[in-house]
Amino acid sequence: MFQPMRRPAPNWYRMPLLLVLLLLMIGIVAPPAAGQEPMNLAQFSMDKRLVISAGAFFVRFNSSYKYDDQTSNERVFVHLEGQLDLPTTEIVANFIAQLRIAERHYLVGEYVSLRRSSERRLLQGSLDTGRDTVAIDAQTTATMNYNFVDIGYAYMFFRDERTLVLGKLGVHIFDLNAAFSINGDLVVNQDPYSGEISDGTDFVAFFPLVGAILNFQIARRWFVQNLVDFVYLPIGDSQAAAIRTVVAGRFMFNRTVGIQAGVSYNFERVKYTEDGVTQEVEFDFSGLGAGLYLAF
Repeated sequence: MFQPMRRPAPNWYRMPLLLVLLLLMIGIVAPPAAGQEPMNLAQFSMDKRLVISAGAFFVRFNSSYKYDDQTSNERVFVHLEGQLDLPTTEIVANFIAQLRIAERHYLVGEYVSLRRSSERRLLQGSLDTGRDTVAIDAQTTATMNYNFVDIGYAYMFFRDERTLVLGKLGVHIFDLNAAFSINGDLVVNQDPYSGEISDGTDFVAFFPLVGAILNFQIARRWFVQNLVDFVYLPIGDSQAAAIRTVVAGRFMFNRTVGIQAGVSYNFERVKYTEDGVTQEVEFDFSGLGAGLYLAF
């Protein structure tokens, strides 16, 4: 199989790590704001009705796409980073909102978005798609655009002066567009061919979600939050599975504005069958992130 020459992989973690350290240093040396000291976590949670956090994660990706047509026996397996040169590191935008509607009841939502694409020229190489062996003098392109929206209800199971525990139920809305193409002069299974080989998927799906949010106050201005979400739904030959966890530290400058930084891991796998065609997308990404935290 054709293996293009690659530049040495950059130390992708250095920039986000420096950003995290910078935010933590700002929090350590920031002077107290007169009359704006954060309360203990129990008082803080009852005083604030709306919490918003927005930021970005610098992540490392591993993703694949599978296509199986049971009628024609055509099958494709593509590793999007290895075979089609999608970038292995990306910036993923993240937005979370939490609204307290009663003493123990909350509405919660989250939005995550990323856009990925690549384009490269292959000269006198070969590519095994899982269905065909292709000798290539061509250009390959690949895209993977991904959004998810979580909307749910959360219930406060436990609260004391330093601890707040929420459990949540909701819906996970999964919006994906993934495609690849090879254009040019090809030899497919020893047969000359000029044109294009392409596959892709574009769909929106809805799945149930369960999760938990743990907040813990470790000092006057310092908090730790752990978020864990699970998605699993088998329906016949189709299914979705996802797990997402975030561990973040937060420093509050005053009772309204803070900064947070932490680590995240996400895994998503969606498989569905329609009209005898099964498509499956699987990817995971993990990395470091930082952002702004606002409480009203």
